[in-house]
Amino acid sequence: KQLFLRLSEMQSLQRVLTAVGFSLALKLAMEGLFLYAFYQKSGLPFEPLFGRWEDDLFGRFLRGDLLVVTASQVIPLLLIEAILLTAVGGLWIGATATSSGNAILEGLFAGTILAFFATLTNLSLLFARAASIASAAAFLFSADTPQFLALAGPLFQVFLYGCWTLVGLRCRHDLSIRRAAKSRRPSPSHSR
Repeated sequence: KQLFLRLSEMQSLQRVLTAVGFSLALKLAMEGLFLYAFYQKSGLPFEPLFGRWEDDLFGRFLRGDLLVVTASQVIPLLLIEAILLTAVGGLWIGATATSSGNAILEGLFAGTILAFFATLTNLSLLFARAASIASAAAFLFSADTPQFLALAGPLFQVFLYGCWTLVGLRCRHDLSIRRAAKSRRPSPSHSR
């Protein structure tokens, strides 16, 4: 029984790390696509637009600095990116988890890891915008603005990850019901 628990824990950790890896890979792919589209649309040469290769261009790309510098309306792009990042990882966990209770915990854990990495990138701009919106809402309701409102963006990302995990669980459940119903139906060749 102890060995089974250890294997189960390793599978959960592997599922979480895989989901976070998928999300981070999607983040880099999306930002690369956004930058390529901007580069093609601008018609400017590469070096004046993004800088020289020697100027830590790759590091700036990984942090998301290039997208912030080049795109004037970066917040909507970051919002789309955050929704898709959480969807990919959350759906992966929901579709591959062995139990619903574990899946929800795994989704929240993966969302927390992704939110940590996201605060180190350009998604921190989106999180700052979410914090200012939360503070404005608190001010409208004449509430004190507690310090935890600064975490509104990362907490929302964790929440979205958990929601997408539930969607993945539901899809897996519905698919298994359809497969079971299909296997119970007699085939047309046997009914003659």
